[in-house]
Amino acid sequence: MNELLVLLLALAWIMIGFLALGLFALARQIGILHERISPLGVLPFQGGIKVGEKTKPFELKDIDEGRSPVRIGGEHPLKKDSLVLFISPRCPLCKKLLPGISTLSRSLNDIDLIFASDGEDRSEHEKIRNLKYVSPFPYVVSRELGVFFGVASLPYAVYINAEGKVMAKGLVNSIEQLEGLIEHGRSPKNERGRWPDSTLSREG
Repeated sequence: MNELLVLLLALAWIMIGFLALGLFALARQIGILHERISPLGVLPFQGGIKVGEKTKPFELKDIDEGRSPVRIGGEHPLKKDSLVLFISPRCPLCKKLLPGISTLSRSLNDIDLIFASDGEDRSEHEKIRNLKYVSPFPYVVSRELGVFFGVASLPYAVYINAEGKVMAKGLVNSIEQLEGLIEHGRSPKNERGRWPDSTLSREG
């Protein structure tokens, strides 16, 4: 009788172990699917400064203290447009977007690309800052900046022209969407910040 109970208990623990492994595998697959689901196209949020309005100037420290302060907004001293890309060390979509930035940046020599983030964990920011895709560009950490531009989700981009006017802003989930935002920001026909219908459709 005792041997039977021991055998049943052993079988029960084995079943519990298999169940735990199954739940772990299921949770992992859900995480993978969450990253792979095609997100909506560029979505302009209503919060913060509106497209067409002029920004106030921000003077922020680069996370690399050896670099010069970073100016965002206001009239650009060199008459250049700016692209502010909000990311986070804990954002999977941001990490997937970054490798394409270096290729994109080579065709945008006339635009200042600036990375922005939030959070107090300096070590996490430094890991992102040291990536070869990010290190050539300024990287600032400022909650106030994100609130000012109405950043509600990541990765989020803001295109500012040389006069300090916000020409386009929105959630960007791929390099293609980021390119679309840049093209829209450069267009003289976008004063209302309206996106073409195609950018609001779900990618296949």
